[in-house]
Amino acid sequence: MNEVLDGKQFSRYWQRWLSLLPTYLNPFVTYAPVITAGSGAFTTVSATGRYRIIGKLVFIQITVTITTNGTAATQVNVTLPFASVNVAGVNHVIPGRATAVSGKMLQGIVGVNSAVLAVVNYDNSYPGASGETLVLSGFYEIA
Repeated sequence: MNEVLDGKQFSRYWQRWLSLLPTYLNPFVTYAPVITAGSGAFTTVSATGRYRIIGKLVFIQITVTITTNGTAATQVNVTLPFASVNVAGVNHVIPGRATAVSGKMLQGIVGVNSAVLAVVNYDNSYPGASGETLVLSGFYEIA
């Protein structure tokens, strides 16, 4: 069924659309993720991150560079710019790829009401190694 809008209705729709436009045009903002290991410790690790908010979704792009793995094991923990939504059972998975050594697909898990991305390989094994680069991008919901 087609709805015909009169001038006032059209004006209201147009004004609403224009009010949302700045949200969709927001550029990515850089942030400095903190990297820790699930167990042990990295000798040398660094990271860069960018995020963009649209409504209640945070779009993220993260690169973790592990120069020297040290005793780090189990998972790579990456801080996020905002905590995820606090709704029971709502977890988010951020996909990625290890680009420098293994070439494996990655899964980054954001738990309920969490500001940490827990990164493991597709098979839940540890993704880190000396010389490895982990690249992840996706989105998660915030409150």
